[in-house]
Amino acid sequence: MHELPEDLPDDPVYRNSLRESLVALASWFVCGVYAITYCYLNGYGRRPEEIETYLGIPGWVLFGIFLPWVLCNVFAWWFCFRFIKEDDLDPPRDEEAVE
Repeated sequence: MHELPEDLPDDPVYRNSLRESLVALASWFVCGVYAITYCYLNGYGRRPEEIETYLGIPGWVLFGIFLPWVLCNVFAWWFCFRFIKEDDLDPPRDEEAVE
């Protein structure tokens, strides 16, 4: 296995991508835990007459699936267009090497 040197410079592209991936993973985890927990507590094992409906949609579907889906789309839009940094991935060019 090839080992990396210990004196690597602090790369801003790596730091930004690590931060962005941790935020994406955390948001995915929180949304998943919320949706599964809410749907389990409010939809599983209940009789049909006990389930509240809103415009013909069961409440546990509306508040456990649809509403979080809409909020996750709003968060994804914000995350993609406001939070993620645009990093320069091209290495700097030497003017002498180009000539």
